[in-house]
Amino acid sequence: MSIERPVESARPGGGGRRLTVLGAAAIVLMAGTVAFLFVSAVIDWVRLADFERSWAHPRGTRREWQSDTWAGTVASFLLLGAAVAVVAWFWYARRGAERRCAARHRLHAGWVIGGWFCPVVNLWFPYTVLADVVRASDPRTPVDAPDLRGRPAGVLVVLWWLSFLGSWMLTLLVVRLSAPEPRSKTTDEYLMYGVAPVGGWGLIAAELAQAAGLAIAAICLAAIIIRVQRWQEPSAGRPVTPTGVAAAPTPVTAAATPWAVRGNAGAVPVSASTEAAESGTPLVVPSVRSGPHTLPMRDTDPSAIGPYTLVGRFGSDALGDIYLGRATDGAEAVVRVVHAHRASDRAELARLFAAARTVHSAVVPAVLADDADAPRPWTATEYVDGPTLHEVVAERGPLSPPAAAQIARGVAHALSALHDAGLVHGALTPASVLITETGPRVVGFGLARQAEPSAFAAPEPLAGGQGDRASDVFALGGVLSYALTGRAPFGDTSSATLLHRMTTQAPNLTGVPDTGPLRFVITGCLARQPDARLTTAQILVHLEPAPPGPSTPPPAVPESRRPAPNNAAVFATGVVIAVVVVVAVIGIGIASVGRPSDGFAGSGAPATTSTAAVSPWGPTQWVADMFPRLLPDKPMAHAGQGIPEAGQAGYNRLTCEADASTDSRVECAGDPRANRNPFVGIDCFRGSPGNGVVESYPLVEMWPRRSGTVSVWRAPRDGRDAIWLTFDDLPRSQCSIYSTWSDHRMDELLAWWRSTPL
Repeated sequence: MSIERPVESARPGGGGRRLTVLGAAAIVLMAGTVAFLFVSAVIDWVRLADFERSWAHPRGTRREWQSDTWAGTVASFLLLGAAVAVVAWFWYARRGAERRCAARHRLHAGWVIGGWFCPVVNLWFPYTVLADVVRASDPRTPVDAPDLRGRPAGVLVVLWWLSFLGSWMLTLLVVRLSAPEPRSKTTDEYLMYGVAPVGGWGLIAAELAQAAGLAIAAICLAAIIIRVQRWQEPSAGRPVTPTGVAAAPTPVTAAATPWAVRGNAGAVPVSASTEAAESGTPLVVPSVRSGPHTLPMRDTDPSAIGPYTLVGRFGSDALGDIYLGRATDGAEAVVRVVHAHRASDRAELARLFAAARTVHSAVVPAVLADDADAPRPWTATEYVDGPTLHEVVAERGPLSPPAAAQIARGVAHALSALHDAGLVHGALTPASVLITETGPRVVGFGLARQAEPSAFAAPEPLAGGQGDRASDVFALGGVLSYALTGRAPFGDTSSATLLHRMTTQAPNLTGVPDTGPLRFVITGCLARQPDARLTTAQILVHLEPAPPGPSTPPPAVPESRRPAPNNAAVFATGVVIAVVVVVAVIGIGIASVGRPSDGFAGSGAPATTSTAAVSPWGPTQWVADMFPRLLPDKPMAHAGQGIPEAGQAGYNRLTCEADASTDSRVECAGDPRANRNPFVGIDCFRGSPGNGVVESYPLVEMWPRRSGTVSVWRAPRDGRDAIWLTFDDLPRSQCSIYSTWSDHRMDELLAWWRSTPL
C-alpha cells in the first residue's frame, strides 16, 4: 500500500467558519479601538486647550489638566479583545495554510501564540508567522513547494508590521509625555499654581500619531485577513499541480486511492505507481519490516503444530498463544493455539473454526488450516507482513483524512465479511490493523466468544456483557479517531473509568475535521446505544469515494462545507459594522466633550463682568465651584436669616452669602431655629493661600478623601472652640475653611465636619 501526500485537490483550511467569524470579530474590534483612541486624543486636545486658555487668563479656574479616562479605558478593553481575536485567527489561519501547502514554515506552530509574548523575539516573530501564512495560502505557491523562503509575502504584511511597531513605540512615548508636571506663574497680583502634562502639545501630537499608526496597521491587517480567508476558501480555485507538472488531473480508482501520513519525515522512497508517476510526487511508505519480528520460543512452547514447524512466538491474547509457523514448502503462517480453559466447548469451537473458513475478503487473512479436535485446538491463517496502524501513527503521527478514510473503508469491509459469516471480531484495536502495500488488513478476528476490554472496546463488553456487531462498529469508530488524532477517543485508562466516560461524556474528537464524512462516521460509530450506531453498510456508503468522470476533477471539498458567498457576506457585514462603529463613536465622543466654565468669556473681556452675568454667585462663583456638595446652588442676601428659597440651602440646610467686599470669601450659617449648624467662613486666593498662621495651631486630625487629604487644626477664638480646615489637592489647596459653633464642644464640631461631603 503506497503512502503519499495527496495532491489531487486543494484541501480546505483548518478553521472554516470559525476562521471567518474570528476574522470579522478582529476587524470590528480593531475599528472600535482606533475610533476610541481618536476620541480620547480629541478630548485631551480640547481639555488641554481649555487648560492653556485658563492658565493664560488671570481669572481662569482650570488649574489642573487630566487626560480623559473613559475613552482610553474603552479603547484598552477593545484592544484586548482585538488582540485575542487576532491571535486566535493567526492560529487557525496557520492550520489552514499547513493543510494547503506542504512547505515547512520557518517557526513552530507554538510561536503563533508565544511569539507575541516572548521579549525581544516579539519584535519580528509575529511578522514571520503571518508572512509564512500568506505565502503558504497564496494560490501561486505550489502545493509541494519545498520551502517558503524567497516567495513574496506582500507589501501589506510589511506595512502592517512596521505601522504596528511604530504605534507600539508611540504608546510608550504617550505614557511618558502624559506624566503630570507642576506649573507656577507670578503675575502682578497673584502667584498661580497648576498641573499640566509634561509633553504639552507634543502629547496630543503623539496621541494622534499613535491612533493613526494603529489605524494603518488595522486597515492592512483587515485586508490581509480578507485575502487569506478568500484564498483558503475551497472555491478559491487554488492550482495544486506540483511544480513543473501539467494541471490535468488523473482519475484515481477507489482501489488505488493514495493515503498520507502527516509529517512523513524519515519515510523511505520506493518505486512509484502509475498514478504517482503521472502526478510527479514520489511515493513513500512506513518503514517496512524486512521479515517477521518474533519473540524467542519458551521451553514450554510446542515445536510443531499440525503441519507447521513453530519458529517464533508473536505473543498471547485472551484466546491463546500466537506463533509463527513454517510449512514444509516454506510458506509462513500465523498459528493460534487455543488456551486449555478456552477449549472446553469443542462444539462451539468447531463452529467458530468452520465460520472462519467461510470468510472470503481481500482485507482479511485467509484461514489455511485448523483442527478443533486436537488436544490443543489450533487454527492457521496466512502471514501478512507490515507495520500495524498503531506503529505507523506512533512513528509518523496522525494520518491525513484521505488515508484514514481508506483504512476505515478496509476495516468496514473486513467487519462486514466477518458479520456475514456469523462472527464478531471482538478485539479490534489499532494493533489489529496491518498496513501493507496492497492496503489495510484486519487480523486477530472472530474466534473470541466474548469481546476483550480495551480503550477501543464498546461500553457493553466493558460492563461485562457480550460483544456483537454494534460493538465492532464502536471499536471501528475508535480506531478511525485514533488514526486521525493519535489517541483513543475516551483515553487509555482503566475499564471503570472508560465506561464512565463513554456513558457520561462526549468523545474527544479534537483533530478530526469539523466537516465532511469522517466526523459523521466517527460520531455515528461511537453512539452510546448500540441500536443508534451505524452499520458497516452505512459506513461504506458514507466513505466510499464517488469515481470522478473522465473530464471532471475530483471535488476539492465535501459537499457539506458551506459555500464561500456566506463567508463573504460575513466579511462585508463586519466591514460595514466597523465603519458605522468608527463614525458613531467619533461623533458621540466629540459631542460629549464638555468645555468647563472658566469664569471668563475671552481674553479681552473683564472677568468680573462676564462671571457676574452668568453665575448666581457672581465673582465668588469659582469659590462655590470648589465645594459643590457643601454649598447651595445660589447664595442668600444674609446667611441664616429668613427662609431659604429653592436652591439656597446646602448641606444640612446650610445657607451662605457672598462677601461683597471681596471676590474670594463665602460665609455660611445654619438654621438659627434648629441651632444645628456651625458658622462657616471660606477664604480662597488665586495663588498661595498663605496658611502659615493656620499651621501654627495644633493639628487635630487628617481625613483622607477621594480628591485629597483634609487637615484639621484646632484654633480657639474668644473662648470658643473653632477649627481650620486646609486641603492638599489642587485647586482647593488655595482655600481654607474656618468654622465655629456656639455652645457646642469640639467633639461635636468635629463630628459634624467628618460627615460633610468634602
